[in-house]
Amino acid sequence: AVIEGTGASYAPSIASAFRRFDLPVYLDQDRSITSCPVIIFLLGFIECAFVKVSTAAILRMLKSGMSAFPQDAINQLDNYLLMYDIDGKEWQEPWQYHPKGLGREMSPEAQKQLDQLNAMRAKIIDEIARFRKENDGNTIGQITKKIYELSSKLKLQDKLKAFSDDLIKEGRLDQSKTVLSSWNEWIECLSDLFDAAGERTIRLERYFDFLYELTISSHAGVAPVLIDAVTIGSIDRIRVSNKKAVIIVGVNDGVIPFSASLSGLFSVEDRREIAAAGTELPNNLLFLADKERYVVYKAFSYATDHLFVTYSSMGTDGSLLHPSEIILAFQRLLSEDCFTTFTALSPN
Repeated sequence: AVIEGTGASYAPSIASAFRRFDLPVYLDQDRSITSCPVIIFLLGFIECAFVKVSTAAILRMLKSGMSAFPQDAINQLDNYLLMYDIDGKEWQEPWQYHPKGLGREMSPEAQKQLDQLNAMRAKIIDEIARFRKENDGNTIGQITKKIYELSSKLKLQDKLKAFSDDLIKEGRLDQSKTVLSSWNEWIECLSDLFDAAGERTIRLERYFDFLYELTISSHAGVAPVLIDAVTIGSIDRIRVSNKKAVIIVGVNDGVIPFSASLSGLFSVEDRREIAAAGTELPNNLLFLADKERYVVYKAFSYATDHLFVTYSSMGTDGSLLHPSEIILAFQRLLSEDCFTTFTALSPN
């Protein structure tokens, strides 16, 4: 296992290094569900139906891979929208502009292409308007049910399963699990909305605000795909045990242990002394510091055979970094031959 500090950003680089040597890797991290293609499609559709029609939302929908339109037609529409900067109310009326640009004669072939673009426009707008009309004045429970019925009508779950299967064929097992887990988590978001206020009537714009906030704050956890993969994660969420070798990276001052901070004049040690004297201070900084020490203790006890601890002397921006108190303690307790200094590492 490889463990980094809370909020650190070593994981992607470490994962790439292991993959260069064909070593399987599991990144133990929450993944935002907003990258799931079905959720991208539905959020774009609902935004247009409940808030306002926008080219940006429609293109997110179409480019999610979940729409019924072929990719060539989507590309042509994208080019047309960009060429004439079409947005908002311009979606409501048939387009008249030449598909190849202004100043060109409308040939039969160009007219046919324009007709195809307008047919796409009409189909998209009609579906959006119909969905808004079906839900206007409804309760939260009724709207939520309509969204689920929409996903069934468009066979979005079947399309997501096919997308997941394609990822498996490409060897991207963790991403396959992520998209399916993300969809399940989004269904939980809908259930939460239903349970919280299912009988309450709500404005459609307000419903979308609630749904969007729930969605962006939701994450999907994914279990390891392979039991023999190298697990990489942050110290505050990784849960491993009996690992033969553990590498803890970035053990720098303020990173491991993480320096919890709240506004005020007193340091953690000051607060300990004040608390010992019988005076309570009105915040939980001491609790956070003790909790962090416990998290660090657990991380350093995961290894059964080998424990490697690293720290950096310089940040990516050239700033000087200092070793953590843990490194200083090791330097006092261990002999010099337990330490190695690297000025640079070869990618090979």
